[in-house]
Amino acid sequence: MSEVIAELIPVFLLIAVGYGVRAANIISAEAFGQVNRFGYFVLYPAFLFTLTSTADLTAGVAGPFVMGLLLGFVRRLRLRKPGFHPRAVTCAPVGT
Repeated sequence: MSEVIAELIPVFLLIAVGYGVRAANIISAEAFGQVNRFGYFVLYPAFLFTLTSTADLTAGVAGPFVMGLLLGFVRRLRLRKPGFHPRAVTCAPVGT
């Protein structure tokens, strides 16, 4: 149990520091958004790549992992409609 807590403490400390920085207006909302985008689009994929490339898959867990990944891709492709782009959806004002 103490191992779990030891792993979670840095995560909660990082959240608290981010909250404190934003609450004290040390960084503007626009800059904070850019930092979040950088973390999401650059740092997080790099972290996932590092994590999966160093994972020990000799215990027989690779099969279900790969199968779940492939099924997720197939499901996503089947749900996609031709010509549909999620950012292209607009909402008209009510009553028009």
